[in-house]
Amino acid sequence: MKDIKLNSDGDFTFADNDIQVVSDLEEIEQTVSLVVKTRKGEFFADENLGMDQSFLTEKGATDTYIASCITDALSQEERVINANVTKIERNNRDLTIAFTVNLNDGQMIESEVSV
Repeated sequence: MKDIKLNSDGDFTFADNDIQVVSDLEEIEQTVSLVVKTRKGEFFADENLGMDQSFLTEKGATDTYIASCITDALSQEERVINANVTKIERNNRDLTIAFTVNLNDGQMIESEVSV
């Protein structure tokens, strides 16, 4: 698949006044990162898309619960066969998540996002 390439702020990426695209593994990595960054119910076209981010406002949310929310979100992408959270780092109001996903074509993606 191909998609519009987004920068870390979620804005379109341009080069020489042309919009950039991503494909193959880079497109899948962008897609799974966007799923984690999207609040469940936020996207009007598919209210089931995204991650339950209620743990961001709950006191005492355990790393196990957070990892469960993340793996549930990652598994929404049909090309992901399994996901593993490798790091959860809290810094005041920021949460950095590192994860790996195994794809149905045998490839693996390692990524890190902040929410």
